[in-house]
Amino acid sequence: MRIFTLPLFQLFTAASLSILCATAGSALDTTGQPVAHTTSQDIAQTTGQPAEPANGAASQSTDTNSDWRKLPGFKSWSDQTVKPSAAMLCIHGLGLNSGAFDDFGNRMAQKGILVFAIDVRGFGAWINKKDGDHLDFQDSVADIKQALSAIRREYQGLPVFLLGESMGGAIVLKACSEFPQLIDGLISSAPGGQRFKQGKTDLEVGLHALIRPGHQFDVGTGIVDQATKNPALRKVWLTDPLNRMDLAPRQLIKFQMFMNKNDATASKIKTTPVLVLQGTLDRLVEPDDTWKIFTQLTTEQKTMIALRSEHLILEYGRVKSDSYNAEVTKMVSTWMGEAVSPLSSDEYGSTD
Repeated sequence: MRIFTLPLFQLFTAASLSILCATAGSALDTTGQPVAHTTSQDIAQTTGQPAEPANGAASQSTDTNSDWRKLPGFKSWSDQTVKPSAAMLCIHGLGLNSGAFDDFGNRMAQKGILVFAIDVRGFGAWINKKDGDHLDFQDSVADIKQALSAIRREYQGLPVFLLGESMGGAIVLKACSEFPQLIDGLISSAPGGQRFKQGKTDLEVGLHALIRPGHQFDVGTGIVDQATKNPALRKVWLTDPLNRMDLAPRQLIKFQMFMNKNDATASKIKTTPVLVLQGTLDRLVEPDDTWKIFTQLTTEQKTMIALRSEHLILEYGRVKSDSYNAEVTKMVSTWMGEAVSPLSSDEYGSTD
């Protein structure tokens, strides 16, 4: 494993790096000011439009996978003027929905990436269905498998990547540990399950569990308060009608139990290239826990990048600066290119 510690401005141009990481006590610093600002205008949306099969090929979907575009929250982004070079499926964080990737999806599409997103069960479009507020991580992983299988059939010849942020970052780790043959590269942003003020949260959940165990209460506002100081992000996070702010104690306990398995899950990822992202200004997830997950990955092709960002690095880009979004998409797309065409050891320079 190669370890590099670089200043932030170099992170986005280090195309030759195989492993980029830092110790939790240095580059994973939690001081500084947020970098998020309101943009002057949004990029044109292509949400919900199915991307064309690569090279004009006809769909190869089987009956099992042919209805994957009907999965709740399905969205897609593509740029018909750019030849596609890869496909990507995105999974959102706790309480959010697939639309959180609107800006990121459009920007990646401009780089030739076919981007898709679906909602995790219990969130987004699922909440409008009968019993749709039920959290089901294993069935969500099954939805991901269905979608990835269909993408591989429809876009044969393109490498397929799986990306998730926060809770989504943990879910994609689980998916990769179960069916790595469907994934050419994995991107997990802020997947840590240990949060700042964890004791206070546990106490609040415990009290609600004792008093009204089946009653949902507002946890979203507290999450937003910790996750960001950006007023524009706070507003869109709290007012998006498809975001879910209320959860029952048993659902939060189920969520935490799932997140607590991240280390064991990561150890099962043995060959897939993995990129782990963590914001140094994160006040929600402890950066040390993301670092721990990274160290548990057994694949040799693993990269960790700590960048100056709050908790959400990839989602809700429309309320962040154009320069920040451009750097993040360049960083991710550059890593994707290297993941499927790794450089030789000689091209990296010195060895450990």
